[in-house]
Amino acid sequence: MQTLKYVCGSTGDEISFEGPIYGETMPSLRGRAWTYTLGARTLTGVAWQARELTLTVKAVDGETQLDRLRMLTDHDVLAHSRDSTISGLLRVDDVWECRALITKSEPQSITPRIIETQLTVTQLGMWRRSLPTVTYAPSDPDAYQYLDHPYDMDYDYGPPSAPPVIAVDGLDPMPFRMTIYGPCSNPTVTIGGNQYRITGDIPGGARVEVDAVEGEKSVTLVNAAGDRINWFANAHRGAGLDSGSYIFQPLPAGRAEVSWPGGYTFELTPVEERSEPPWSAS
Repeated sequence: MQTLKYVCGSTGDEISFEGPIYGETMPSLRGRAWTYTLGARTLTGVAWQARELTLTVKAVDGETQLDRLRMLTDHDVLAHSRDSTISGLLRVDDVWECRALITKSEPQSITPRIIETQLTVTQLGMWRRSLPTVTYAPSDPDAYQYLDHPYDMDYDYGPPSAPPVIAVDGLDPMPFRMTIYGPCSNPTVTIGGNQYRITGDIPGGARVEVDAVEGEKSVTLVNAAGDRINWFANAHRGAGLDSGSYIFQPLPAGRAEVSWPGGYTFELTPVEERSEPPWSAS
């Protein structure tokens, strides 16, 4: 972890902790904690939950930035109280992010040049980063135009092909973000045995965005004019996780075949999660 920023969830404004507000090593930010219930010889109810941590920062001639930090973080806290999907972000190395709110600031020492204060941060989600987006497009019909023969055969010729796949590195399934582009009707994508199905017509120039990240789950139609329409009710959720037709089913670890009827293009972005930010560059 080399750099850290706070990003206002409502405005996108950033506050860097590399100066004139300095965060130094911030050891509490590097920790992790799972919740669970102890049994006789086992753990049950294992889950990741929001947690509080403290960060000590020093502002060197940074009164203006401290005022700006207060303004942005208070704004996010109040916005979150009205809509729990809104929060700020902690961003590490411009790659890893977690949802967070800064709920308290307690000055520790004040001198003419340096103000030291302790921030209370409520970490609302795991650390995440978006992996490279994979685009799945219909086959190119031009690839076949030179394969015709002056006589008929009992079988068709075509360029060799392998079924498309999605490769998820790591040991655990990953959430994802998916974008399906129109025109198409009732699109269905099958990945590793799960069907991701949406009922409805997606016009040309429009798209549907599926966000399967915990705490952000949504299905949104974006029309050609850029208007965003809630399509959550149009998405099939089956009987929930592992039911075989759950729109938010995480991508399986390893390689999984991807299939769809064709005729439309969609994009898939795996989202890696971890309980603490990386110690090494990755």
